[in-house]
Amino acid sequence: MRWLIWGVTLVVLGVWTLLAAVAAGLAAWLAEHGPALVVAASEFDARLQLAVWLEAWLDSGWTQWIPPVWLDPLRQGVEALTGLLQMAWPWLGGLLGWVAPLVWVIWGLGALFVVVLAGGLHLWLARRARPAVRM
Repeated sequence: MRWLIWGVTLVVLGVWTLLAAVAAGLAAWLAEHGPALVVAASEFDARLQLAVWLEAWLDSGWTQWIPPVWLDPLRQGVEALTGLLQMAWPWLGGLLGWVAPLVWVIWGLGALFVVVLAGGLHLWLARRARPAVRM
């Protein structure tokens, strides 16, 4: 049973490491290429492009499960979010330099938690399997 605990721990840590590596890589890529993306986005109106895409999606019939009353607020919300992201990107771009190291700190804390939990389960099983000594 103990080998199962450590096997599951290794799988969980592998997946956790993969997710952290992908998140840190994406954050580093965005920190490096983010300013160029902002310049490219300012050359065309992203809200117009998004509005065209949203209208095509709404008219395609995929939205039958959305009540018609919610469609106008959905359009307005997407347009407002796009405007906010365009406005906030220069400020957010500077913060992305801190995200990759922060991801690895969170990864380390999570990995420590998983290993401590597996060690605790290992010790609990070891004590439970030991026969009781009676005097």
